[in-house]
Amino acid sequence: MFACACQFLLENLWIILITCFVFLASRFYFGSKLAKVTDETTSFETCTSPSCVRCRRHTEILTRARTKLSYHAFSNETEHGDYMHRLYTDIENSYHKRIKEKAGFDQKPSVFKFTGLSDMRWWDSENLEQLGLLTFKAEEIEEIKTELLNLMESSENSKSIKSLWKINNTPTGVWSICHLLDQGTVKQNAVKMCPRTWNLIQKCPSLMTDNLFGNIAFTVVLPETCITPHYGPTNMRLRCHLGLIIPPKCALDVDGEKREWKEGEVTVFDDSFSHSVEHKGTKEDGIRGAA
Repeated sequence: MFACACQFLLENLWIILITCFVFLASRFYFGSKLAKVTDETTSFETCTSPSCVRCRRHTEILTRARTKLSYHAFSNETEHGDYMHRLYTDIENSYHKRIKEKAGFDQKPSVFKFTGLSDMRWWDSENLEQLGLLTFKAEEIEEIKTELLNLMESSENSKSIKSLWKINNTPTGVWSICHLLDQGTVKQNAVKMCPRTWNLIQKCPSLMTDNLFGNIAFTVVLPETCITPHYGPTNMRLRCHLGLIIPPKCALDVDGEKREWKEGEVTVFDDSFSHSVEHKGTKEDGIRGAA
């Protein structure tokens, strides 16, 4: 076995050496072009899941992206040279937490920031068409709402269904999430419980699915809940909330501007900006539910 292993290494030594050379050379080549920016980071509370891309696996994801880009950079130097340089710079700056902030904007994506994108905090109705977002019919919204209520009711009687919900850390109250798609992974048990919701949202042409930054979920916020300011993983996506159950005294704050959800309407914002949620209602006001 040892002899076979040695023979294999010797036969493939040139491949290993070339791979190492390409990676190290790309680091040197692109490293000389990196933008020098101030290293300013702000810590915030994260979850405890070891597999969470948003909170735990920043270095792993960025290292993989950097390595893949090294190969593409050398094979497409003339065709996409400037783009590759900028992308590699952004990966390196995100990896080393050297994200440059724009004055007057509290935008600190926790994993990756791609420069040159729009810095709009809120995306209103006039922007929805260019984004290719769905507009839902009244009966479709009722179907989605019904599946949310059925999911919540079933959770009270079944441990397996209850386990589909994640409880996020909040200083007061309860904020729970049930993912149908979590960081690019389809949650089949949740999809089986909510097939109509899944099929309707899949029609959205700009939906991010086979990607670590892609999520589809139901979120429920109980009365007297405060969700402290936090940041999404990247500015390469937008967060869309479909209001299903919206009692009074519920608000979403994005970088200092506060707005309320509306039932049956889609609220779109860039969650790489600081954002927080408050539900100041009482138990009689009920939950806030959104998809």
